[in-house]
Amino acid sequence: MRLHPIALTLMTLTLAACGGGGSSDSSGSTTGTTPTAKNIVIVPSLGKLENEIITLRKLNDDIIATGIPGQTSFTVPAGINAIRIEVAGSPTATYFDEAVPDTIQPFPATAKMEAMAMVVADNQQIAVTPLTNIAVAYARETLHGVTEFSIVVGNATISNFFSINDILTPAAKIESITDFAGLKINTLISKEATSYALFLTALSKYSATKLNTTSTPMLKIMQEMTEDMKDGYLDKSPAASYVANNVPNGLKVALNDYAGVLTSHSVTLPIDLSNFMTGYTFRVNNISNDPNHPDTAPGGTGTGSTDPTVTQTVTYNIGPDALEAGWIGTLTGSDLDAKPCSLNVAADGTLSLYNGGVLVSQDKLNKGSEDMRIRNFDSGQLSSTFIIAKASTDVVNITAFGADASGKIRVAEFADDSTGKIKYVCQFK
Repeated sequence: MRLHPIALTLMTLTLAACGGGGSSDSSGSTTGTTPTAKNIVIVPSLGKLENEIITLRKLNDDIIATGIPGQTSFTVPAGINAIRIEVAGSPTATYFDEAVPDTIQPFPATAKMEAMAMVVADNQQIAVTPLTNIAVAYARETLHGVTEFSIVVGNATISNFFSINDILTPAAKIESITDFAGLKINTLISKEATSYALFLTALSKYSATKLNTTSTPMLKIMQEMTEDMKDGYLDKSPAASYVANNVPNGLKVALNDYAGVLTSHSVTLPIDLSNFMTGYTFRVNNISNDPNHPDTAPGGTGTGSTDPTVTQTVTYNIGPDALEAGWIGTLTGSDLDAKPCSLNVAADGTLSLYNGGVLVSQDKLNKGSEDMRIRNFDSGQLSSTFIIAKASTDVVNITAFGADASGKIRVAEFADDSTGKIKYVCQFK
């Protein structure tokens, strides 16, 4: 999944937010106003942290203040309106990880979580989460460092990428699993805070399931996803804690599974919250989870098709040996606009889709990527196999083809993962 180029309108709004309407000195204060010190509250949320050490820095990395373990309230001196925040671990630091609710997790001295923010109001609350950590890494690597411009653009970009209203606005507080029953959705503000909390919960649960671990799953997915996304792409393959091209579905499955964790801990949600959690839609880079086809862990079984009796088995890391002999060769057909198209299936696992005589997608089954997968559907109404090959390149191509019960290849499609829309469908009869 790829971050889109920043729109001109966003850049214009960013310049305005960064003080484009007036001159500024090197400290970031605006001429014509009297700078004042501002009290701020840092709200770190890897899960609830204890004994963490928070450091505030200027954009040139000079230290403004370093708190004692657990301190979250600070005063930003007059004349400083942009800061970077470091939340560091310590030998005694711990955090509550929603995926492992019965075991407090260590937050070691080698670990760190960051955020960057404009300081605009007294008593301002600033969240520090895995998503703000990604935004800082993205600003450093892709936006040429942490500046007032990259603070606004980076935070807005990552907020939009994960469909969170504002990653700097604190999520609803969850300090133990029983706090889920008290989450509110009766106002827009509370709903956004709860949505953020559920997103982070799903992220942790996704990591724990994918890694099959009870040891710091949230910390691990934060570190891996931060490293992956610093260049503006969510495309690491294979990743240990997530499947890069399937994050929306992975998060949805994780949140659905978390309902069982709540039940096992005798946590009963209010009916409106339960319905909200069940209907929660994850959108990552403008691609929503598919409620009819949520992928599961390798070799697992989930729900497929619109028929609830259909089962779907997903097998990853497939190679050319998955191809049946009758599939090798070139098939011709037409797309939905009646243009000629063809699919060439080579014995080495190379799949080439041509539309109007132009190569539009080419991938290879090589057993080396979790994004190469085979899906088997089976029900009274449908019996087929679909092989899907994805290549995370500058333009993400998808080639898919399926065989009906008689083994005949019937369809191939090419979609652009940057929009999530299918661009070509070629039918072979």
